[in-house]
Amino acid sequence: MQIKNISSILLLVFLFLTILYTSYRAKQGKVPHIRKIPALDAIAEAVGRSVEMGRPVYYPLGAAGFGDASTGGKMAAFSLISYTASLCAEKGVKLINATIHTAAIPVLEDVVSQAYAAQGVKDLHQFSDIRYFPDQMAYVAGTDTIFKYEKPGAMIMIDTWWAEALAFCEIGKAGGAFQIGGTDYRPYMPYFIATCDYALIGEEIFVASAYVSKDPEPKATILSEDIVKFVILGITFVFGVIAIAGYTQFLSLLTS
Repeated sequence: MQIKNISSILLLVFLFLTILYTSYRAKQGKVPHIRKIPALDAIAEAVGRSVEMGRPVYYPLGAAGFGDASTGGKMAAFSLISYTASLCAEKGVKLINATIHTAAIPVLEDVVSQAYAAQGVKDLHQFSDIRYFPDQMAYVAGTDTIFKYEKPGAMIMIDTWWAEALAFCEIGKAGGAFQIGGTDYRPYMPYFIATCDYALIGEEIFVASAYVSKDPEPKATILSEDIVKFVILGITFVFGVIAIAGYTQFLSLLTS
């Protein structure tokens, strides 16, 4: 039996072993250092601005669901919501969340209520601060209503976003909100870059999530991914030099 895509299988095995190794080191206390990105300081700035204005902070989730493809940003979003909620609780400001997925509601309630309780201001968060909308268009209209009547001082949109992304960005911009956005879904990254005060591009949302997480595992995963990226770049460079030298027969190793 002929096995195809051997190079892909070897790369997958290498990635798996790298994750195991970095996770083991993290559990032994050797947690990788992750550089703090500017957008995390911007979250604190956004909360501070809302405090000065006497307005709430709005953190809606993207329309992508838990079971949809390309929704790794959803898990990153909950870590950042917990971080944002802690800052809001510390400063005594209300955090409003919103979603179109009923499955996200109990998770949001648990994450946000724990953050407020940890700061000793549990009563500042109410279950009604989590807003539910049945579909994307209702979500857009509901967000417009939130800005009309509650006037959030800041809107944080870090998650996997779909077609509603541009509408949210325009609503927040028109409402004068301090905006921080980010998504791992490539087609909608330009919307956040163009309209937000700070934007996290692609994998930066996972880096930000790992930075604020108290669990060492996400940091270990980020390190393992970076190691594999450098290995791939090294292999590409070596085989590129070989191809330029005229030994093109070796290129078949990458496609075997």
